[in-house]
Parts: sequence; C-alpha cells; structure tokens
Amino acid sequence: MRNGPIFPLGRPVFIFQAMDIEPLKILAFDPALANMGWALVSFDPNVLQQEQAPSWITDKTGIHTYKCFQRLDGGTFSTDNQMTVNERMIHQIDEVHLLCAIHKPEMIAMESQLEVGSARCTWGVAIQFGIVFPYFCTNLRQVRLARCPDDRWYNGESQETTAIFSHIDHIPNYGVALKPPQLQSVAHHEGQTKSKIVKERYYEVSGDTRKGIKDHEADAFFVAVHSGRFWATCLQQCWGMEFLTKKEQKIFLATETGMVHRKFESWWTNF
Repeated sequence: MRNGPIFPLGRPVFIFQAMDIEPLKILAFDPALANMGWALVSFDPNVLQQEQAPSWITDKTGIHTYKCFQRLDGGTFSTDNQMTVNERMIHQIDEVHLLCAIHKPEMIAMESQLEVGSARCTWGVAIQFGIVFPYFCTNLRQVRLARCPDDRWYNGESQETTAIFSHIDHIPNYGVALKPPQLQSVAHHEGQTKSKIVKERYYEVSGDTRKGIKDHEADAFFVAVHSGRFWATCLQQCWGMEFLTKKEQKIFLATETGMVHRKFESWWTNF
C-alpha cells in the first residue's frame, strides 16, 4: 500500500494497473439518534470480475465492482425515547467506538450529518462529532481520546509495578464522509429513494440472504461501497478513473467542489 493519498491533479488516469493491494476493512455507518445502521465490509480491489449494472442504473458509464465488497457484519443500533437525548447519543457513539476497537478497520466511512443543510438535525451532528473526534487527524492534533481498558489502572494498584495503558483504541488510517445527496446520487442515481427500495437494491448487489434487514444497515453498506471506490480511484489510485460513473466523477473530482479537493471535510488520513 502506498504511503499517502495521490490526486488526479486534473488529469484522469485511464489505465488499470494490476496490483497486489491488501483488502481494506471498512466500517461504515449512518449516524442517527433512533436507528443507526452500520456495516463492516472487506474491500478487495484485486477481485475484479465482469459485472452487469444493477437493475436500477441505466447509465452505461463506469465499471461496477460490487463483488469486490464482502459483507463481514452489520446491523442497526436503536434507542428509544424513554432515555434522555444525552443517553441516546452516548449509546450510539459508544457502540461505534466499541466496534472500531474490536474490528480494527482501516477506514471509517459515514453519511455526513454535518452538511445536510438547514434541515439537519443537531442530534445527528452531535453523534457524528462524537464518533469522529477520536479518529480525526490524530497525527496532526495535540490531543486525542483513548480509553484505558486495563482494569488494574482503576483498581488503584501501584503504577510502578503495573503495566498501564497496555493497549489503546484502534485508530483507522482513513476517514470518508459522503453528503446524503451525494450518496443518493452515486448509489441510486436519483434524488430520493424509499426505504423499501433501498433494501431491495441492497439485496440485489450485496449477496446477503438474511431476512428482515433494515434500510439503515443497507444505507451503511452503500456508504462503504462508494467510499471504497473513492479510496481506490482518488486516494490510493490503484484503479483508473474509467471505473467511475459520470455521477461519481462529478462528486469525487469536480473542480473545487469534488470530494478529493475537500480534505478534512470529505476525507482525512492519520499518517
């Protein structure tokens, strides 16, 4: 894997170079107070097969790569209004931090709540900030959060004889944030998609056979897929730009507004 992000610099690369890239583990989520979907996905950019376009996409541009994404785990964290808002937010944030510590993803990816516009919910913004804070540009900041899971530290044993902070939480190398309209565009090629349709489309491309999946988890899966495609084409650049659909090219690469030009907002690294 290369040491840092590589940019197109206005000149698309149209040659795919076969490379031995290690699979990227992505933890994707859709921040929300009531129901937060999450998906743990392994993205192997080396697994390239001829794929037909999904049934809902009529655009003939780009190369579809759903088979490169393997679902490892996923679900939905739910809270109810019997809890206070603070309790509900903290519950959702803690669940994601626990997942990150357990699964150690190389990337966290999210549907951004910070840029929903005037209709954005302050709870969603607060949850996103709480999730991102320990993982955001830790190589550039003076302070970051780390939990100490070593109970001996809390039990008051002598610091001189006890190994404290024997390990700290995992810090992903990459973070990617997709605005809700951007996710709708690149995943569904339309402005709005009903929950039922989102789930149907998830089943079509994910290979998941479980019954009763919620649309929140399906949304998180699509976040993982298109964040992975952004990483492969714009940051790692192990795929050429011909992989991108016209909508992805616009959202990822457009001058000034494209995600690749919006470091620290649409993406960041920890190296």
